Amino acid sequence: MHIDSLPFDLLRTIFLFVDPQDIHEKFILASVSHRFRDAALASALLWSSFRIASRKNAVVLPLLLRRSAEAPLHVTLDVAGRSTGVPVAFATQQNVTRRLVPHAARLETLILYFDSNTSPDAIGPLLDSALEFPGLRHLELVGMLPALPVRFTAPNLRVIELEHCQPADWTTIIVASLEVIRLRYVTDAGILLDVFRICRAVRELELVFIDGRTARALAPLLDFRPRTLRSLTLASPGADEDIAFVLHALSSADIVVDAILTNRQCAMALLSLWRSA
Repeated sequence: MHIDSLPFDLLRTIFLFVDPQDIHEKFILASVSHRFRDAALASALLWSSFRIASRKNAVVLPLLLRRSAEAPLHVTLDVAGRSTGVPVAFATQQNVTRRLVPHAARLETLILYFDSNTSPDAIGPLLDSALEFPGLRHLELVGMLPALPVRFTAPNLRVIELEHCQPADWTTIIVASLEVIRLRYVTDAGILLDVFRICRAVRELELVFIDGRTARALAPLLDFRPRTLRSLTLASPGADEDIAFVLHALSSADIVVDAILTNRQCAMALLSLWRSA
């Protein structure tokens, strides 16, 4: 069978094997033959997931947005250059975020990698412009910004992942619809009072603390946890005893606990204590 005689349904199945974030692969696929190009252009979902990590990626962004039609968008902005080793220039960052603003209602996943050199003015058009993201389900922000400006509305947000960044306004991030919360090197345990008070549907919580004192402070707060909480992951480098203290407080709770411990002796002692509880 000649490649141009393949049915569209089979071609769409082939498209599933393309890395959804890799822009280059999409264009290669569309250039295989006229048949592949027609099928690719007719598949909005093929173009609705992508990673912007260079000026070259940014140049084709308008084309990606046009070809994705009205499909939900799954976008990764790697302005820190984690995948390329070269940070994206400030002007390109601004250009990308401004182009995405008119499509805010279509964003379903937004992942943003930045660093201490990233200007808040570059990401401000998306995160700090009072935009409404009615379809946003997954938000991941990773970078070294101590007071990340955030001012938007995302009433249907289900998953947040924050790493090494401190939002200037937690009320924007912590919303009632959240089900999965992952905070890595972000804040102290005090924020959990707001999390447990507002996010009554949360079922999965991951906390990586900067120091053991913060981990130990978590124990009394767990009395206020939502009944929906079923999974708790804890880690705090060099603070195994403090994490063990927290886990002992949870020994009778109906929660799956995953603790990352670095000291084998402490881990074995904790396991013995857990079994005897």
